[in-house]
Amino acid sequence: METLHAPEIDAVLNDLSSDRKTKLDTQLTEIDNTISNWLKSSPDTKIVCVTSGGTSVPLEKNTVRSIENFSTGKRGAVSSECFLRKDYKVLYLHRDTCLLPFMRKYSIKKIFDEAANQDELKKDIEEYKKYKDSLLFVPYVTVSDYLYLLLQITTKFSKLEKPENTANYFASAVSDFYVPLKEMSEHKIQSEKSKGGKFVIELDNVPKLLGVLRKVSPQTFAIGFKLETDLNIFKKKITDSFDKYDLHMIVGNILQTREKEVFVNHKVNDSEIFTHHIEKKENIDLEEELIEYINDIFGNYQT
Repeated sequence: METLHAPEIDAVLNDLSSDRKTKLDTQLTEIDNTISNWLKSSPDTKIVCVTSGGTSVPLEKNTVRSIENFSTGKRGAVSSECFLRKDYKVLYLHRDTCLLPFMRKYSIKKIFDEAANQDELKKDIEEYKKYKDSLLFVPYVTVSDYLYLLLQITTKFSKLEKPENTANYFASAVSDFYVPLKEMSEHKIQSEKSKGGKFVIELDNVPKLLGVLRKVSPQTFAIGFKLETDLNIFKKKITDSFDKYDLHMIVGNILQTREKEVFVNHKVNDSEIFTHHIEKKENIDLEEELIEYINDIFGNYQT
């Protein structure tokens, strides 16, 4: 990262208070140690950073109010389970409130309500125990936390002996707009500041990191997601995303059918985009076939 200069990187690095950065750097130390231990035991291991859940945009430095980009994180959680079963190591970069791998089906209430029938719970606990040493939870809250951690993780990937064994799986629902730290109110915004019963906030565009991350670690396999509501513009949006961000693969889905089908897009040459359609099968998570397909393409990329 020392040789790469981009305004998006500067925006990310300069949008954290010193206290917040110190806390995130503690997480990064744990990530560094975990990756080192993984590679000591298996130098050729594949490592994927799965991002999951929404992001928060605080409106004040001493935050009382925020704008939320909500996501349950289900796709990221299920995908992480599938990657682990394929012998990947997983950095689960997730919103602190979103669903977690192997725990996603449960709440305290559900466990108590179904105490007499816990076969499924026992199965998931056993699977979690089997894979927990291959899984690191990396929680975040704000969009600035998310961007900082993702940038640093990708930078770490670029410095590994075999960065071609790493992948980023961008499944988070990231806010498009935010209030930069330098423009935030220090304390709670008072209702008296409204004019005529209205309060207007100006938001900046969130720094677009996907294309920058491709330059930070060019050999890291990059998988993006594209959600649309209009099938008529779907293909053009996918093509535009390839051109804009230079990703290896884009998983497209339509809002109305996102739980039932996805369209996996990847380039077979400089200009041609191949699309693989995956439909959910009964009693099988859609992500199982999705990760199976990604693993095959990633394997070809590594060779």
